[in-house]
Amino acid sequence: MKDLWGRFRPYEISASGAEFTPWYHLNGVNGHKSFPSGHTMSGFLFLYLTFFVPRENRSWQKGMTIFGLAMGTLTALSRVRIGAHWLSDVSMSALIVGTIIFLASRLLGAHFIEPDKAS
Repeated sequence: MKDLWGRFRPYEISASGAEFTPWYHLNGVNGHKSFPSGHTMSGFLFLYLTFFVPRENRSWQKGMTIFGLAMGTLTALSRVRIGAHWLSDVSMSALIVGTIIFLASRLLGAHFIEPDKAS
């Protein structure tokens, strides 16, 4: 996707802003690879660790889910803060990973936090 989109990073934009394109605009292979954010994808992939926690251990599931969300969010915000990505770059990365993890959870038949079986 990075090659296909060819989006300029914020720090690569000149004072005129002529290189800026919206996130949905495909620029083709041009050596610029801002969209989507790979670091943000990696950060949100920590959410997948929740599925390695024993299904009866709800407190660990909660902890791992919170950890995954925090890692993804902090990574995304830091990438925007240092000027490596636009907010749309990190937002779409989060959406892509979220969709993949949701589909994986459906295949596994698991939830991030299993419902209480007593109710």
